[in-house]
Order: sequence, then structure tokens, then C-alpha cells
Amino acid sequence: MDFVIRHLEPSDYEALHRIMTGPRAAEGTLQLPFQSSERMRKRLSEPDEHLYALVVCVGGLEPA
Repeated sequence: MDFVIRHLEPSDYEALHRIMTGPRAAEGTLQLPFQSSERMRKRLSEPDEHLYALVVCVGGLEPA
């Protein structure tokens, strides 16, 4: 299985939202649980200049 590690892009918001709304994902992250996909999209479209977020894509598709 091939993995690609790359910088997080605003277009990744849907995949990231699916991951972060999983039943155990928010536990222990100090983030509000079950954020809306629109809030996630806005947050990724206005990144913090000091934030270096990476994603892992399985098979070169979308973040896993």
C-alpha cells in the first residue's frame, strides 16, 4: 500500500471532517466535538501562519 504525506489543503475539509467526527476522534484533543463541515472548511481556508498541518493519503487519494 502506498502512502503520500503532504501539506493539508483547504479542499481536504470534507475528509478531515469525516475523520474528526468519528466517535473517538475528539476525545483528548481539546477541540469542540462535532464541528460542522462548514466550520472546518472555513478554518482550513484561513490557516494560522504558524500551523504546519500534514495529511497522509493512502494510495494517493484523499487523507486517511
